[in-house]
Amino acid sequence: MDEMLFAVSQIEFCTIHRRTSPPPPATNRLSTPIVDVEQSHANTLNEDNGEDVASVEPAATKHLVLLDLLALMLVTGAKSDVAATMLTMGREPKFYYSKNRPLTDDENRYVQEILTCACDTTTSATDRLDTLIKTVIAQCRQKIKSRIKKIVQRANDLEANAGRDVHNDNSLPAETARLLRIQLQLNPSESLQAFIWEWLDSLKSVQTPEQMKHAIGRAYVLGINDQMRNMIDPILLQRIRKVGDYGCAVCQLVGEISRLSDRQRRALTIHEVRTAMSYRFLH
Repeated sequence: MDEMLFAVSQIEFCTIHRRTSPPPPATNRLSTPIVDVEQSHANTLNEDNGEDVASVEPAATKHLVLLDLLALMLVTGAKSDVAATMLTMGREPKFYYSKNRPLTDDENRYVQEILTCACDTTTSATDRLDTLIKTVIAQCRQKIKSRIKKIVQRANDLEANAGRDVHNDNSLPAETARLLRIQLQLNPSESLQAFIWEWLDSLKSVQTPEQMKHAIGRAYVLGINDQMRNMIDPILLQRIRKVGDYGCAVCQLVGEISRLSDRQRRALTIHEVRTAMSYRFLH
């Protein structure tokens, strides 16, 4: 419980003490595969002004990487919504979650739903991922739209100041560009620069859950490759990654739950942790 107590304490701190300077780019999630993590980040998410509030804590176990990702899926409200999570392993795994206010009945059902889906090994991992991303989009729709809007705003600024030559295919290693075209289902000779601008233009009209799902998928592919920092404006890449993080979150949730045995999945329990801020909210 030490990690959860730390995370909950950060809810208190982040709710009361606002940052006066922006945090560093959120590159740790998409650029760090869970299997390679040696030092993890114990995080809370504060969506005031759309930024992350993170505290770094070294950890010996990989489950702390999920704190940031799982908390992202629980930030469902408007500005100032803050979440913290912890997934413990062992004979009787436990999932703890908390916010800076009491969760609504709908939010509690949502938490139960995503964990139940992730644990359902009677369906394929692909089906679970598809169900989870649709569930997350339904619950976090406004936050996802806000993040997509920020991508569009940055793209418009870049185009106004530098034109459309800001993204150059030649800035990527040839092998990286080749694999990226395969992932994006492009022809070998198709321009990545033209594709990225076409995709950025399409984000201006994103409205439906299916369009959001497609946007998250593209953002995930573009953001997960660390070489993209050589091609895409760093601020724009950060904003793309913040949308792609929803895809990363469901992938890592399913992957981590898949490590559990059948007995562990049956024994998994879910617990909301009320913070002092929650009780002050009630009164």
